[in-house]
Amino acid sequence: MTKKRLIVSYKNLSPEVLKALKAKYPDGFTDHLIKINKNETEFFYAVSVETDDAIYLVKVDVEVKNVQNDDDDDSFPDIEPAPVAGADVDFPEEEEDDDDYADDPVDDDDED
Repeated sequence: MTKKRLIVSYKNLSPEVLKALKAKYPDGFTDHLIKINKNETEFFYAVSVETDDAIYLVKVDVEVKNVQNDDDDDSFPDIEPAPVAGADVDFPEEEEDDDDYADDPVDDDDED
């Protein structure tokens, strides 16, 4: 038997699916968000979770920050999960990396 595939909003999760989500992502799902394009201009972010009878794509509200940072070469915006009413999921804080490897020259001529 094939499992059902469902898309559901985080705020509408059943207790069973919420429990499965917390079990799959005990440290939070921020690093596991995927972007789903609905059409050329609309999209949403989601995480997947599986129960005994279905595979869920859980839509998550996120806040996209378009902050210019000269130290950041990424062309992608920062993604922060938006608070969801009644949500009891902890999101890990992102650690700052103080190492700056861009200033360290790479010597590839060690093949003497």
